[in-house]
Amino acid sequence: METPHRLRVSKPSAPLRRSGATLFAAAALLTATAAAQVLFDPAKSLSPSNQGWLYMALPGTAETGAAEEGFRINSTALLAEQAGISRPAPQPLDAEETFALLFRFRLLAETHQRAERAGFSVIVLTRDRRGVELGFQAQSVFAQADEPLFTRGEEAQLDLLDRSVAACLAIAPTGYRLFLDGELALEGPLRDYTAFQGLIDPYETPNFIFFGDDTRSAAADVVLGRIAIARPPKLRLEPDGALAWSGLPETPYRVEASEDLKSWRLEAAVSSPDGNCRFLPAPEGSRRFYRLAVR
Repeated sequence: METPHRLRVSKPSAPLRRSGATLFAAAALLTATAAAQVLFDPAKSLSPSNQGWLYMALPGTAETGAAEEGFRINSTALLAEQAGISRPAPQPLDAEETFALLFRFRLLAETHQRAERAGFSVIVLTRDRRGVELGFQAQSVFAQADEPLFTRGEEAQLDLLDRSVAACLAIAPTGYRLFLDGELALEGPLRDYTAFQGLIDPYETPNFIFFGDDTRSAAADVVLGRIAIARPPKLRLEPDGALAWSGLPETPYRVEASEDLKSWRLEAAVSSPDGNCRFLPAPEGSRRFYRLAVR
């Protein structure tokens, strides 16, 4: 809007006890997490407006419609045009519990008058109205800072023009991480943008998600693909002593073990076609701790 370590992202669960051994379950949300809750599915042949999203455009010159890979928003006819889709999350977005916003996009065109503005932006705000706004330009991606407000924060130089990009924005108590096509692009702290004051002010809205052009100083032609929210997998201890969890299909989960919660080693890489995974630890007489990580 206009204005004048490794990341351990889950809240540890209570220890699980079996035969004198303690199995401690913690999840690290890196490039993906548990089964996702789909917020927009282009395969349904329905517009975002028919899937719980609100479309807004000001003054209204933007072109929208179905595209081969999803839903297209084109605000390039007028630089001052602002157009995008937004919605509250179906469930509260709690950074303490951690979550990830998964989305796919293709940036067909982008132009901007100022370095700190982008034609395509993504906003995610948690239940306490902290979060991050990301700006995607043709050759870079950056985070909007909150001190000074809406100045260029963390940034990466990338060629984003006219290619399908799979993005994962992981939100944790310690900050955010943005992965593009599985590679870490940005990481930084969560921001508080509530100091902003304007006619349209989404930054006061908890659990808020936005995709589109939210500035009068830039424009873009973008196709939005599948959008989903994922949360860390929930581990359970089965009667035979195995660790089990429901995750993403065909996604390798790293099972790591430690005796002191400081030094960790890889025990196994586990995946399954349907996302229902199991790992049976070797019999141990001493206490060991286990955690999951993706990638």
